[in-house]
Amino acid sequence: MRENKLTKTRNILLSALAAVTLAGTSVLPALADDTASTTTTAGSFTKTYTLTLPANEDAANYASPAETFTFSSGEFGATKTTANEASLAAVKNTTWNTATDTVQELSALDSTTQTAIAAAVPATVTLDTAAYTASGAATTAGNAVAVNVTTKGTYKNPGVYYYDFHEVAGTTAGVTYSENSYRVALNVKNDNGTFKISSVKLVNKYTGNKVDSITNTYGAGKLSFTKKVSGNTGDTTKKFTVTVTLTSDKTVKSTIFVDGINAPDASQLTRIDPDWTGTKKLTYTVVDGTTITLRNIPAGVSWLVMEADYSKDGYDTTYSLATGGTASTSDLTKTIPMVAGQDNAVTITNTRDTTIDTGIFTSNAPYFMILGIAVIGGIAYFAANKKRHA
Repeated sequence: MRENKLTKTRNILLSALAAVTLAGTSVLPALADDTASTTTTAGSFTKTYTLTLPANEDAANYASPAETFTFSSGEFGATKTTANEASLAAVKNTTWNTATDTVQELSALDSTTQTAIAAAVPATVTLDTAAYTASGAATTAGNAVAVNVTTKGTYKNPGVYYYDFHEVAGTTAGVTYSENSYRVALNVKNDNGTFKISSVKLVNKYTGNKVDSITNTYGAGKLSFTKKVSGNTGDTTKKFTVTVTLTSDKTVKSTIFVDGINAPDASQLTRIDPDWTGTKKLTYTVVDGTTITLRNIPAGVSWLVMEADYSKDGYDTTYSLATGGTASTSDLTKTIPMVAGQDNAVTITNTRDTTIDTGIFTSNAPYFMILGIAVIGGIAYFAANKKRHA
């Protein structure tokens, strides 16, 4: 009998709580669980890492850098809080009033509602990082990994619980980071009296539409330069010095591969190791017909190709640029940012032309002209003298 009275008292308290009004709606936040909080892997969403490189190039020469993508709660641009968290921001189709079994639909949680339900609903969920090793990107659909979503605590009512988060922008050269704001939607269903997470979906925060994946891209390009010597006195065996300058304000974590054709010094064709920021200057010795190629230069890294001054040797130097097979009018005295998937081909032409002295039609011509006149005059004198004596 005493137990029945306690039960009736509890029901009266629940009915009284049902009259609590939040934002003009009579709702009842679920009571806090007396048991210890539990940790559950609710599900996952997909993270994809893709590769962009010039056409007809071997992906082996465009190795993407190792990268670990991380997340933070709130919208993109917000101050980073606890790493790899998403924060509760909206609830939909959720039964809050257990006394009347009324379904309330809240598009967003204001501060009052947030406080009311904080005791019963996990305020945050934890997101795994998405780690890729070197060469972890792919050339087509991309390399997809699952990002697990973990909850701590229990849900007391069915419905869809939305948690806001964004990707944290990194500083790796050539890698694009998502600047969108996302929501991970946890669908909680009643399973024979126990509320369980039945699915996890990634959605656009503003449209609510499902998003297949958060996609990041590593983009890189190619730079080559070819030496040509021309002119009637151009020396095709002469060695010229060319300097390639690479500049990056982000960390270059990519290996840049170098190879060449007709290079007089093969020891120069060494790869450029990763993990540097600022400026790299690379010097190459070339001759007529030499082509040096640098592959896997991350997008955003600026480049400049400059030959030493050979004007004192009588050479006139010109530069031309073809990007993807199309001639460009770019100013090659200034640095040019690399574009993902771009193929830049610079041609350096040294021309030396000299007017050849034949010794007849140049400096000696006046003397031969005077001699000719003298000979003609002599012939005329002897002819006139002979005629007079006759």
